[in-house]
Amino acid sequence: MKDGTSMHRPSFSLSALVCFFIATAIWLISSLNERYTYHIALPLILESRTGYAWTEPPPAYLELQLEASGWNLIRISLLRPVIHFSSAELSDQSVLDTHVFMRHIQTQLPGAAVVENANPAFIPLQTEAMMEKKVPVLLALEVPDGYQLSSEYFQLRPDSITITGPAAEVSTITSCGTENLVIPASEGIHEGKAPLVYRKDLQYSAIVIAYKVELLPIDTAQ
Repeated sequence: MKDGTSMHRPSFSLSALVCFFIATAIWLISSLNERYTYHIALPLILESRTGYAWTEPPPAYLELQLEASGWNLIRISLLRPVIHFSSAELSDQSVLDTHVFMRHIQTQLPGAAVVENANPAFIPLQTEAMMEKKVPVLLALEVPDGYQLSSEYFQLRPDSITITGPAAEVSTITSCGTENLVIPASEGIHEGKAPLVYRKDLQYSAIVIAYKVELLPIDTAQ
């Protein structure tokens, strides 16, 4: 009878394991309730005024030194909130002093995190006027000797593109050419795609165009 009863009693090792897990959980909860100093880089967005762009692109991340509970630091690390400044908040300022805006940064973090430091401390805020301009596409095509392009069959898709960028730069652009193309010396229709020669500091509505041209022998055309 005693032997049968002893089979239902938890073993010492199982009891010890349960106690260990309980102690670990208590220690973990207690540790996460403590406050710590932590460094983290969070995404940063600075809005410019409508029709304007930053002369010098702002940093993509803001490095923060935070003081918060372990629970809250875990939330911030997982959620990675975006630090955002509207154009209204940045109006009439040539430099963003992040230390002046500590409170603003802090309100965008979940929980009771305290921002102790931010880097970079100063971010330039110079802007320049932007504009859009539609310009024609020019196909740079080497026509083989003895041939000419048909004036009745010449297609570019698109035949014009929109360029966006600083007004001082875009206003001087009158056209956009393609990279130099060489087509075979054979009569008939030739088609393909041609990459545009573009500047990386400007935005283009397309960077590749499709062309379709007809090549005729010079003697035939005459």
